[in-house]
Amino acid sequence: MYASRGLLWPRPSATIPVCWENPAPEHAQQRQATRDALAETWERHGSLRFTGWGTCAPRSGGIHIVVDNSHPRSAVGYQGPNKPTPMWLNFYSWCDPRDANYYWTCIKFVSVHEFGHAIGFQHEQDRPNTPQWCKDQQVGNVFTGSGDWMLGDWDQYSIMNYCNPNSYQTWLLSETDQWALGQAYPAPSP
Repeated sequence: MYASRGLLWPRPSATIPVCWENPAPEHAQQRQATRDALAETWERHGSLRFTGWGTCAPRSGGIHIVVDNSHPRSAVGYQGPNKPTPMWLNFYSWCDPRDANYYWTCIKFVSVHEFGHAIGFQHEQDRPNTPQWCKDQQVGNVFTGSGDWMLGDWDQYSIMNYCNPNSYQTWLLSETDQWALGQAYPAPSP
């Protein structure tokens, strides 16, 4: 994993409010799939807890999700106590709804990946030690930023890696992702 230390959420345990800017009744299942995927990944393997999940209040902090038809994306990390970390998820066209199994796996994969950014992780392929073959695959992709903390070895199977051959096939964290999450967001001392 590749993190930006200064953008990690306050620890030792991070309780992160999450809200929807435009929750629509027709997306109730997709919103629930997002919550379920986060419970199975970032919450399960770290000290993170995502709370709230209602409609966003004006001038509130936390992660603010907009559902629209644009490219899924998220700002990286904690922006401050009253400044939201914006995220955009696409439940319309990014994941093909004609294949139900793929659709729900895709929704969960995109959600877990974008929440990885929101909690302070950069793209794995942006690490300085990325193999050349992976860099060669990134022609045309925008360099999204640079972290300052490399956690573990470069991980081809990271949820944050565009070179992951399992992208959109699973939303689960790799073993290295799980370990790195524990380093970035360790459990509080007893």
